Amino acid sequence: MVAFAHTMFALLQNPNIINKKNSTFSGNATNNNETLDIEIKSNTNYKDNNDNPFSGFLTSVEAAYFWTSGNWVQRDIFDFWAIDIFSILASVLFVTILQNMFIAFMGSKERKTSFIKI
Repeated sequence: MVAFAHTMFALLQNPNIINKKNSTFSGNATNNNETLDIEIKSNTNYKDNNDNPFSGFLTSVEAAYFWTSGNWVQRDIFDFWAIDIFSILASVLFVTILQNMFIAFMGSKERKTSFIKI
């Protein structure tokens, strides 16, 4: 997990060279029988840890840990093929590692050494 966090930190610590997805919302609002066209665009600071958790190493490790619960911040904000490839590779490896840990805890060749007694 730390290796993938370091990879994402190296890719996303300086996001000026990476394309970002536009998060613009538009709609209509009515006020006293007057229709207004509204367009809202997010103001994101990609150098800040709150907007880009991969701008700092410790927050990138924390963000990589939350991949296991389905929080994929980097795929929502950035539009770069390397991020997609590393994200898919990390998710497959994390699931494989967690499944192997679960199998190791459930039992072994001899039942008396198993972690969980069934």
